[in-house]
Amino acid sequence: MANSVFRSDVDAPALEKFDRRALKIFQLEGSKAWIDAYSHSMDYTWVTPEGTLGEKSIPTSDRTRPIRYPEGFAEYKNHPQPAFFIRFTLNSNSRLSPSRVLFEGLMDCFSINPRFKEFVMSFGYKNKEYDFAPPACRFRLLYPLSSEGCPVKGYECAYGLRYVADNGNPDGRERWSIRQYAVYQKHDPPCNQVIWVFVGIPKESSIEKHVMDHIRKHPFTKSMHSFALHLTLIEASIVAWRWYINDMTERVQDQSDRITLADVAKDKIDGLPEFNIDFRDRQRLKTLEDAILNLEIMLSSTISTISCLMGSLSKPMGQQNGDSSTEETLCNGFSEILNETKLYLTKAQVLEKRIQGASALLSGLLDYENAYSLRLLAEEARNDNTAMRNLTEKATKDSGAIKIITIITVFFLPATVVASFFSTQFVSISAHNLVLSTKWWIYFAVTGPLTIFTLLVWYITSSTHVQDAVSHRLRKARLIRNLATDIPRINSERASSITSQTLGIPG
Repeated sequence: MANSVFRSDVDAPALEKFDRRALKIFQLEGSKAWIDAYSHSMDYTWVTPEGTLGEKSIPTSDRTRPIRYPEGFAEYKNHPQPAFFIRFTLNSNSRLSPSRVLFEGLMDCFSINPRFKEFVMSFGYKNKEYDFAPPACRFRLLYPLSSEGCPVKGYECAYGLRYVADNGNPDGRERWSIRQYAVYQKHDPPCNQVIWVFVGIPKESSIEKHVMDHIRKHPFTKSMHSFALHLTLIEASIVAWRWYINDMTERVQDQSDRITLADVAKDKIDGLPEFNIDFRDRQRLKTLEDAILNLEIMLSSTISTISCLMGSLSKPMGQQNGDSSTEETLCNGFSEILNETKLYLTKAQVLEKRIQGASALLSGLLDYENAYSLRLLAEEARNDNTAMRNLTEKATKDSGAIKIITIITVFFLPATVVASFFSTQFVSISAHNLVLSTKWWIYFAVTGPLTIFTLLVWYITSSTHVQDAVSHRLRKARLIRNLATDIPRINSERASSITSQTLGIPG
């Protein structure tokens, strides 16, 4: 068997995290773990759906068979082209179907390179997809341990692919979902065997059918056949990108039109619909921008994988006679799929620039709206200032009139006091003399204290310091009374509020 594992592969720093993440990648219970196996060497039994022989028969070898224990892999060591499918247990964000023991049994049985674990680490339990770029494609030539008998070099390759799937809900918020699968293949000429391992390919999907069709049609282990399947897998992974990009373009266009045609402030444009734009539009643009950036990462990764396979195509096939035309056909197919992927990447980059332009315009419009709002506030403040100035001028005129009235009142006040005193019964005026009553002091005895009381009331009602002191004493008296009568205690703020509302005193 060819030498496929180097010391650097076993001790690779990238595999250090595999042990810690294995609990989230594989099933925890070994009894429920499985790996589906398929090989064209499985026995054919042509049966009808009713279980009898007939013309409309199907081979049972079109079905995979689950392997639940590591010992079950030994049966496929002599098969020319076995394929092993590692499934999701629930969805693309759930754990994989095998346990770690079963997965390690598969790798040990077929001497799978440990670096394949790097691609497996992209799978497993997670709340949301964050890893949109799998590790770079790894292609390595395998040299025979002995040059006698089989001088042809083998090879192994591993890569991951991201693809998009339509959930069938065009009106929903999550119409598309990003999915992934990983591929490992080893062509071992000394053993006359090709080994395939697929991670994340759904059961009974079109991709799985392509794999089974390839194994049935090409039972011989030739390099060109394997590269043909690689080409098919890559084509299947990008087939939906066109419609995903079209949908993203439509969403970007709608959001861009909403912003571009929006009426700003009160400057209405005749013939255009009215739109209200706010910061939520910026959030929508940010969501679209993140999706497009992830798309660019996934397309760039696919381009890197295609380029790696194209560059490696002639390495194992150059030593096989009569394969030049097939190699040219495959190179042409890889070139076409590479150009198509680059075109999708260019569209994604154009969408990113359009979103950046729309975001810049939206930011400008929001700034303009803020400036317009500030201008309106300034106009309202100016109007308020004008009104206040008019009120101040009117109050000034009124205060001037009151001042004149006060001066006149003060001017006549002494005469009014004298006239009021002489008009009382304490003073009597006859034709020849003025008689003052002996009880004249009663007038001043009553008027003086009454005047002092009036001034005191005015001082109390107009002094803030006195009001605060009275309020504090009233609150304190209210709390003491509550404690004495065993009323449940209330906090000081509520007591203050109750006292202020009851007595009409500002709190």
